[in-house]
Parts: sequence; C-alpha cells; structure tokens
Amino acid sequence: MSDKQCCGIEVQVLDSAWNKFTDRNAITSIINRDFGGYRNRLCDSVNLFKLEKVLTRLPYISKGEAYFTNDGILHIDIRQQDPCFKLKCGEQMYYACPNCQYVKVNEDWCSGIPHINGTAVQLDDRKWTSLACNGAVWIASEKKWAERIRGMSCDEKGEIKMKISERDESFVIGIPDEVEKKFGRIETYLEKIAPALEASGQKYKYVNVKYKGQIVCK
Repeated sequence: MSDKQCCGIEVQVLDSAWNKFTDRNAITSIINRDFGGYRNRLCDSVNLFKLEKVLTRLPYISKGEAYFTNDGILHIDIRQQDPCFKLKCGEQMYYACPNCQYVKVNEDWCSGIPHINGTAVQLDDRKWTSLACNGAVWIASEKKWAERIRGMSCDEKGEIKMKISERDESFVIGIPDEVEKKFGRIETYLEKIAPALEASGQKYKYVNVKYKGQIVCK
C-alpha cells in the first residue's frame, strides 16, 4: 500500500448495543480534532500507533484499533469501558470505569450495575474507587445480592450504607473493602440473628458489618 492514499474513514463502536459513552460521530470528531491531516496522505505515512494512543487515553475507551484496507479506507474499531457502578452526586451522574476514572453522563442508560448516592469527595479518591469497582464487580456476579439491593449511599468518609429488599434495617458496610466477607456477615445476620429477633417482636435499625468478625446491631 506504499502508493495508496487515505480516501476516507470508517468508525465502528463495536459494543454500542450496550455501552453508550460515545458513538461513531463523536469518535470521528475527536480524530479530526486531535489527529487531523490523514485524508489524502499516503497510507504508509499515517502513524496508526499514535492514532490508537489518542483514542485509548480517553477514559471511556477500553481499546482502539486503527488499520487500513486495500481501498484506502482508514478503519477505527472501538471498544468502550464496561462501567462498574454509578455514583450520583446531587443531580449529576457519573459512571466509574475499571481504570478508576469517572465519566460524567447526562443519560442513565446502564441499569444493571450498583447505584451509589454519594458526594463529590469520592471522585478524587482513586483508592476508594478501586475498592468500590472491585466490590461492584463481585456484587454483580452474585445474583442473590444484585437483585436484592434497593439502594446504597456513601458519606464523605467513603462509608457505605445499604438497604435490601424486604428488610427495614440499614446495613453499614463501611469503606468498600473485603466486600465478600461483609456480605457474608449480612447473610449470617439474616439467617441466624434476624429470625430470633422477629420471633420476639424486636427490630434493629442498623446492622454494622464493617468490623472484622463482628456484627454490631442497634
């Protein structure tokens, strides 16, 4: 293709059926803005590696592949990040990606991931975000929990409280570390402690499982 000129561009967002961070028009605009001058150039002179770097530095892009076909068309294939959870700060919604970056969105299009009502404090806390992403992935993999969670909230210290279906208590998770063990303590409470309480007509308002090996009820 040493004498072939670039005569156009074709962008495909391969996962557009379920991820909605971007579309082909937006990607084309970014390429034209940040990597202009490819049209009518010899295909061999276009730095495809640099073009891919322009794309993958976007927080919502997981993979970008650039290549030419024999007809001189520059092809761009895009895969987006799969969001781990949603963080709502006031009226603004963010999706957290596995790379621990947040993407501000105007449309809440992803319903199958945990939703946390929080504060903007968490947006700058990469350690918290990494823990929360790992925890959210685990929750999503556990159908019995993913379907029962009614709501999660996070305070300025990064501590999470949670409500689950058919229960009135608030479950205090604390920071989102060791999530599997903490949910194990919730399961112990539901199976062994709650039935005895209900039989005696008692109720707790808060069930704190953030401490190792402890279930603290109030």
